[in-house]
This record gives sequence, C-alpha cells and structure tokens, in this order.
Amino acid sequence: MKRHQLLKELKRVAGQLRTGQTLAANAEIKELMPHIVKQFPKLEVERLEQAKLLFPELSACMERSDYLGLADYFEYELVELFS
Repeated sequence: MKRHQLLKELKRVAGQLRTGQTLAANAEIKELMPHIVKQFPKLEVERLEQAKLLFPELSACMERSDYLGLADYFEYELVELFS
C-alpha cells in the first residue's frame, strides 16, 4: 500500500470509529497494521521515536474501548507521522 493510500485509509477508519462502526473499524485496523509497520523503515529517526511512543497509547485506547481516542490517534497522530 502506498503512503497516500495509507493516509486515506487511516482517516477513513477514524471516521468509522467516530460514527460507532467499531466492528468494521477493528477489522480494518487488523488489515492496516502490517502496512503501518512497513512504513517504519522509511521514517526519519525522530519520527521513528514518536512512533514508538504512540503504540502504547494506541494499545491503551483499544484496551479501554476508547474509540474516540483511537480515532484521534489514527486521524491526527498517525497521519502526521506518515505525512
């Protein structure tokens, strides 16, 4: 998946999370994770450090079923990270 397509998908999943489509969003997240991880070698060192800090936050949102928080991370933090 190309970077611009990944950014589009991240925003789409965030929209699903915001509108209560959590089952569909969770399925999409599982499909997106390998594509997200593939972007890591392309990141600058500074952005890679930011990515390392984001994943515990993403996991915490998922554990708490904090779908709005997760949507924020997908729509803003990850999109910014990969832009």
